[in-house]
Amino acid sequence: MANNIRRLLEQRGLNPRQMALELDLKYTTVNDWVNAKTYPRIDKIELMANFFGVQKSDLVENFEPSNPTKDSHNVKAHSSNEYELIAKNYDAFVEEFSNMFSTLTKKQQTKLYKAFKKSLKHNDPERKTLKKPSDIVAKLNNNQNELKQLTAKIKTQEEEIRIGQIAFEILSIDDDDIEAQEEIKTKYSEEDFNKAVDYIDNLEKTKMTRSKPNPRATILKN
Repeated sequence: MANNIRRLLEQRGLNPRQMALELDLKYTTVNDWVNAKTYPRIDKIELMANFFGVQKSDLVENFEPSNPTKDSHNVKAHSSNEYELIAKNYDAFVEEFSNMFSTLTKKQQTKLYKAFKKSLKHNDPERKTLKKPSDIVAKLNNNQNELKQLTAKIKTQEEEIRIGQIAFEILSIDDDDIEAQEEIKTKYSEEDFNKAVDYIDNLEKTKMTRSKPNPRATILKN
């Protein structure tokens, strides 16, 4: 049971404190489950199963890795590093194609242009943007810029998610848990910690639930 809980928490990028907060459970209770000190009641097992989106048997039975192609939890999303690699390879392709294209005669460029346009489906929107041979290179350059923008956007989103996770961890700490408050301040860099505190304050402002900064975040920051 303990191993399964830890595995499912890790898959979702959560920790015991966050789960305790989400399920309105005591942190000490959840921590005891994770460390195999106590065993949860049936109703709590069902509560966790619903939280993780799994069957109760996935929590109580020994875990056996399934075929990655069939396990939805093993579907890996592209990270910014992967997109950077794709962008780098695409940059090399665009440069190589542009250099090759510039060495062709006008007749060869026109022939390549017609072949490229013919390869596109009749209803493909790109057909309308290709009106002359040089538009092929222009289109590749445009795709190149779009890929770079996408990579930058993904990096920004990854950073927001990372800071959001730190912020959630801060919020999961009890107001009277001084030890945990001190621990989290040393767990992350001062820059990351301050970003997380700002993230919390911005959330509060967005929700308009109160006009003052989150007191817990303020205490921790000070």
